[in-house]
Amino acid sequence: MGGGLLPFEVISKYTNQDIFIVILKEAEVDLSQLKGYQFEVISFAKVGKIMKRMKSLNIKDVCFAGKVKKPVFSSLRPDITGLFLLFKILKLKHKGDDNVIKTIISFIESKGFDVKSVIESTPNIQMKKGFLTKSLPTKQEEESIKLGIDLLTATSQFDVGQACVLQEGVVIGIEGVEGTDELLKRCSLMKYKSKNSPILIKSPKEGQSLKIDMPVIGLETIIKLKEYGFRGIAVKAEGSIFLQAEKAIEFANENNIF
Repeated sequence: MGGGLLPFEVISKYTNQDIFIVILKEAEVDLSQLKGYQFEVISFAKVGKIMKRMKSLNIKDVCFAGKVKKPVFSSLRPDITGLFLLFKILKLKHKGDDNVIKTIISFIESKGFDVKSVIESTPNIQMKKGFLTKSLPTKQEEESIKLGIDLLTATSQFDVGQACVLQEGVVIGIEGVEGTDELLKRCSLMKYKSKNSPILIKSPKEGQSLKIDMPVIGLETIIKLKEYGFRGIAVKAEGSIFLQAEKAIEFANENNIF
């Protein structure tokens, strides 16, 4: 478990008897919100300790949820199992996040666990198909959305971000390591004056494993769109997560965002 709203969306569907929560020490988590649940705080590097604890509880299924800042590897003090996984990860340090994630999943499953996606455990947070707001994209914006999807598909081989920003068919920015919020902030400084504001497109990379790292949007994303003067957002249906959907859609409708 990492930080943010997503883990609590998942946890809320279960009782204390159904799950055991492993909280990564490197994540920012409000432990007071976990009252009534059995949990343990363990360092990212103590992989062997985590697995031993889960096996003692006869746990088979593992679900990753939440934000975790990339650790400074030189500061980690791994156990033997963690050291073995760390060597595997360090070999991929120039290969991109998706290769690292696939390696982690493969390693965990080789130890007898089954890694489940968040959608499998909490299907109601999956992004639905269709237009979700009263405001709809114009024909020109629909063309930009198609272009953005093509762009993200083409850049998948480079294992970069899951989002891009377009304005009137012109690419303003592609997400890198900074995340979506910083992408919006950066592109808000580069957009040009026009009656047609920029739009955000988010989609998983081609061939990306969706067991751990799925694109996520929520109320905070829509608020950022308003703050930075964006017209709307298009997100891959059934391959993304939508948090606080009702509140996000309500806010979007109030602010003419699609």
